[in-house]
Amino acid sequence: MVSGLPTFAWFSYLAMMVVVSLLNLYCAAHVRTEKIPMQWSFGGQPTWFAPKLIGLWMIVGILAVTAPAFFMNIKQNAASAGPWYWIGMIAVFCFVAAIYAWHIQAVIAWAEAQR
Repeated sequence: MVSGLPTFAWFSYLAMMVVVSLLNLYCAAHVRTEKIPMQWSFGGQPTWFAPKLIGLWMIVGILAVTAPAFFMNIKQNAASAGPWYWIGMIAVFCFVAAIYAWHIQAVIAWAEAQR
């Protein structure tokens, strides 16, 4: 069972990058402000902003820069890690994509409220 999980983890990371990129491409037109919120307070208010282009694509850049570390980790642990290691890693990748989907939805709602 474990033999296919490291490969699936590789593809999960790549899929996360593709999902985030597609969300950016699709949702960029719906964000009608030049600056977008990057972080939210517990009260639901933005705490800091970034230019639209940087704000949308920063996560893709971070994922691209950290990809070699994740791929090396996967390669080094492929033989010794148990299935829960891989399932946990895949779950984290899905969680990051889901959090980004929430964030981009919140940015679109915020941008609409600014009009």
